[in-house]
Order: sequence, then structure tokens, then C-alpha cells
Amino acid sequence: MIAECLEYNKPISYEQPRPGDVRRHVADISLAGELIDFKPIVSFEEGLESTIEWYKENLKN
Repeated sequence: MIAECLEYNKPISYEQPRPGDVRRHVADISLAGELIDFKPIVSFEEGLESTIEWYKENLKN
């Protein structure tokens, strides 16, 4: 999704894991919903695009 947002169309190179690499991530906000009634107000895609735009504006070097 990041490559798509950046209009990056070159092949992505996958290499062997390095020591200390996290092998899998599981994003699950259901517990936050149960404990503090958290409900996101933007979609993941919207948030990703917004984050990328922030970096483009604030890291211009």
C-alpha cells in the first residue's frame, strides 16, 4: 500500500530475515474498542496517505 501511495512501480526486493527482525505483526484494535470504546475516525488507507503527505512536507531533504 505504501508503494502504491508513493506511485512506486519498481519490483520490491525481499531478502532473508536478519537477526532481531519481527517475523509477523498482527494489527487488532478490538481490545482498545472493548476497554476504552475506541472507534477510528479515518480508514487505514486515509491515515496512511495522510502520514505519507506529512513526511513529504516535513522531510524535504
